[in-house]
Amino acid sequence: MAALMAQPEHRAAYRIDRFAQDGALTILAAKGGSGKSWLGMAACAAVQAGAPLAGIPVERGPAVYVDAEMGGRQLADRFRVAGIRADAFGVLDALGLDIGAPGGVGHLTDELRATGARLVVLDSLRKLAPAMKENESDDMGGLLASLTLMARSLGAAVLLIHHAGHGERFTRGSSAIRDQVDALFGLERDGDALQLSCSPARGGKFRLDVEPEDRQLRLAVGETPGVIVAEAQAPAAVA
Repeated sequence: MAALMAQPEHRAAYRIDRFAQDGALTILAAKGGSGKSWLGMAACAAVQAGAPLAGIPVERGPAVYVDAEMGGRQLADRFRVAGIRADAFGVLDALGLDIGAPGGVGHLTDELRATGARLVVLDSLRKLAPAMKENESDDMGGLLASLTLMARSLGAAVLLIHHAGHGERFTRGSSAIRDQVDALFGLERDGDALQLSCSPARGGKFRLDVEPEDRQLRLAVGETPGVIVAEAQAPAAVA
């Protein structure tokens, strides 16, 4: 520790301010239809363009969306609906990839390293590791630890999309999922309003810095070409 503390202080950059940090693994959890994939796409488009994400500052850099949910045709439809250019960010088709299999995370790491990505969105945990049991701590602890090491190795902000659990908890599955990540946010939707929160009382987590306040966003697909999640909203209760 003495040797480490003698070195100049270094703070990792936030790729997306108080949300996704270089070299860190963040989970974004939400119920189906809440807009979590849209937000992941919006994050990629914002980072690669160097434009704010719903008013949230970003650091510009290459972004890659790793899709194991939609497939090429459905993803292309989303690009069209939202008015996103084909080159707005990189897409890696991961249908059929099993990162829970031996060498799976290593293979994904090699693919991503070749892209030079500074933001990586993984959609989603369930589809990328279909044989893993979400309620088993041995399965989830090892896999999430490997993804955290991948983020450190790449020096990229990695955003992992996951499904919400029942009740008031942000995420479903073993507590090892929360234990092994650097940050965990829940996304809740009420109409076009989105609330992004990392409240510890509901299973959120933010070990990177002082916990950010809840953020109120608005889903605005197709309203403006290239914009998916529009301006920040005034705080409002989300059912």
